[in-house]
Amino acid sequence: MLFNNNNTNIIQSTINDAQPPPISTIDTINYGMGDAMGNIYKGVAKALRSENAFDGEYPNMNDGVRGMLFIEKVVESNKNGNVWVHLNNQ
Repeated sequence: MLFNNNNTNIIQSTINDAQPPPISTIDTINYGMGDAMGNIYKGVAKALRSENAFDGEYPNMNDGVRGMLFIEKVVESNKNGNVWVHLNNQ
């Protein structure tokens, strides 16, 4: 417990205050995002240095277009009552 002792600016703490913060879903998601972004950066850095990068090590334009198609299909599914829709490349 923190308290100010009669305006003398003495702040005291007890051992019970030293508890870890609660883990939330957001904290868990953010932890994995750093790793994911690091992996993408590593692949891009290899390509910029003209090093061999394996196919799929980082996203390319086709992956981006495929992701946009997926989002369009999610919206289409929702507009039609959350039904299954085919994800065909156009």
